[in-house]
Amino acid sequence: MSSRLVAVLSLAGALTAGPLAAAAAADTPALPTDTGCPVGQALTLDYLGQFGYRLPFEIDAAGNHDRVVCGVALPEAFREAQAPDAPVPVIYLFRDNTVTEPQGG
Repeated sequence: MSSRLVAVLSLAGALTAGPLAAAAAADTPALPTDTGCPVGQALTLDYLGQFGYRLPFEIDAAGNHDRVVCGVALPEAFREAQAPDAPVPVIYLFRDNTVTEPQGG
């Protein structure tokens, strides 16, 4: 009886998670395969622009101007202590990605 309950709960979880996973994937913009950023730190300017970020646009313009920057999200405690009125949802440490074109023929 308990194995049937586990199967039913697993199915219910999968049915609930499926649409949520699809919605999350739909909200995430596509990234190039080689961004030059550590895993999980690549952010596109298209994505950041919808939240009102300005600094990453300046960083990318001064860098390789490929509309991708690397960003490390700072903890919510930092935001509360240092920038409680910040107009953006997450405070990031940004840097330009350093994707270089392959050399050779």
